[in-house]
Amino acid sequence: MLPVTQKINLVASKSECFSHIFPKHLKVKACEFQPFWILVVLTKKMRETRSFRYSNAHFSQSLTTLTLRSLMPTIWHNGIVRKIETIAPDVRTFQVEVPELQSFDFQAGQFVTMDLPIGEKRLQRWRSYSIANPPNNSNRLELCIVNSSEGLGSKYLFDEIQEGAILKFKGPDGGFVLPEKIEKDLVFICTGTGVAPFRSMILDLKNSGKPHQNIHLIFGTREESGILYRDEFEALARTIPGFRYDIVLSRQSNWAGWQGHVHQVYMEQYASPRPDVAFYLCGWSSMIDEAVANLLLKLGYERGQVHYELYG
Repeated sequence: MLPVTQKINLVASKSECFSHIFPKHLKVKACEFQPFWILVVLTKKMRETRSFRYSNAHFSQSLTTLTLRSLMPTIWHNGIVRKIETIAPDVRTFQVEVPELQSFDFQAGQFVTMDLPIGEKRLQRWRSYSIANPPNNSNRLELCIVNSSEGLGSKYLFDEIQEGAILKFKGPDGGFVLPEKIEKDLVFICTGTGVAPFRSMILDLKNSGKPHQNIHLIFGTREESGILYRDEFEALARTIPGFRYDIVLSRQSNWAGWQGHVHQVYMEQYASPRPDVAFYLCGWSSMIDEAVANLLLKLGYERGQVHYELYG
């Protein structure tokens, strides 16, 4: 049975039902509204714990592959928190070293799952966080975490964890990664700490020199003080050919840039459907839901052009 925090990559048809491979906390059925999508209906308990991650289908992966992977033994690591830094109000980065490994190998866009002492059951303890740094052959990873008022996990990390503390985690996991060969323009749409996997992807492309097309990062937050990694992305916009960076603020009227929400940016700049663009979305489910509906139903993009990872 799959852990609740493990991302789900499935190929589904309208008549198929895969509820037998999911935890009992999930009710899963093929969505009548979008025949090739999976609709995940979450119980009230799961929404309160905010402990799950879910991504839409990557059609290259089969159900058989997924099932076999879920049976593989889980390896847990004890990471040492080497550095904690506040980078915005209620947002900190945690740099974690894995001393038993020379290199913690992962793909840009993947995440790790922590086992935190905040409950008795697995569903209550496990919290997943995207890796914010690029793969660099080291045994360190960086996590970018917001202190949510409703999150027991983030409260524990902010109130109890100091430099030198031990964090138990497993991973990396997840299929929210870029294709081996990048043939389309990339549009990354995110809010808040949803920028973490995109930072990993962009820095990985820069460091590796891997060929790519244009990259457009659209980042949304409430106020200017909440802009994450701003100096870094502005510097990358000056050095990476074809990289654009747009910031949208929803609660600061004196902001000279985009005001409102991230949706208006891509709705305006990608109003005419193109086959040579791929959209990647990361953030809370409400933002993902609206963006997916906008891209597929209002703008008319194909479902294979929209990839997302949502949490909580």
